[in-house]
Amino acid sequence: PKIDVLVVGAGDKKNIDKVRHRIAGFLREHKVGLEIMDTEDAISTFNFLNAEGRYVVAFITFVS
Repeated sequence: PKIDVLVVGAGDKKNIDKVRHRIAGFLREHKVGLEIMDTEDAISTFNFLNAEGRYVVAFITFVS
């Protein structure tokens, strides 16, 4: 199945813009929704969307 949403845990809030800049264009091109947030919130969001039956993928990143 096609992914509905990619949920990205960016470590903490200061990394969100760095991560968005790197991946947003690619996901927009492939029509995949994107949610980027601090890692703790990303875990909750992933669980919520998964419980709704959405095709969701989680990715945790550490930006240097």
